[in-house]
Amino acid sequence: MVDGPVEMKLSGDGTESHGSEVPSFPLSQDRWSTALSTFSNLRRDSQAILDQIRRALSELRALRARLMIQAPSRRASNGNPAPELPRTVHFQLQYGLTPREMQVAMLLAEGCSNSEVASVLKVSPHTARHHTQHVLAKLGVHSRAQAGAKIRKW
Repeated sequence: MVDGPVEMKLSGDGTESHGSEVPSFPLSQDRWSTALSTFSNLRRDSQAILDQIRRALSELRALRARLMIQAPSRRASNGNPAPELPRTVHFQLQYGLTPREMQVAMLLAEGCSNSEVASVLKVSPHTARHHTQHVLAKLGVHSRAQAGAKIRKW
């Protein structure tokens, strides 16, 4: 940190200049502290807003899943029964799985290893492992066997 004022030269349009013909003004320690404090507050506030957006998005996904699960029991506006969604779509919506994670989940239900998942999906074993970890976390299980049982039960 600099002790005392810092000289900075600005041209008439507010851009920095190195010429000696432009007058300079000092930036005091107080102004630097104020600027740093302001940016720190903005960063904290933006993090709080992002957290609120993430929570709202999670709530919306849960609501959408509930609505989609209830949709088959409703009737379309013309009085005909609403079309049923495939079971995999219900499962995907209920647990918030992405389409790729749903593919991984189905392969786990078949008893595939990470290397087999990687081969089928044409991704690296490292990527397959990450997909598997995400599926296990979203299903709320701790093992591939539990995930397979949960998927097959559905």
